[in-house]
Amino acid sequence: MAGIRQEVARSVVPLVALTVVTALVAKAIGGWVASIGPMVIVLGTGMLWGNVVRARRQRDEEEGDVEC
Repeated sequence: MAGIRQEVARSVVPLVALTVVTALVAKAIGGWVASIGPMVIVLGTGMLWGNVVRARRQRDEEEGDVEC
């Protein structure tokens, strides 16, 4: 009976350790995503606005309405 308990304990310990490590990694990644998310939105908006401005300038240039 003691042998079975030892066997169960030996198989449960790595499982618990893996669960704890997985939880810590998931929390770390979640925190990273939560902190980096707004920066990605701001950078994406800036890139989109830059493309809009560039397209507007190019269109004005093609029409000959460039103000320098």
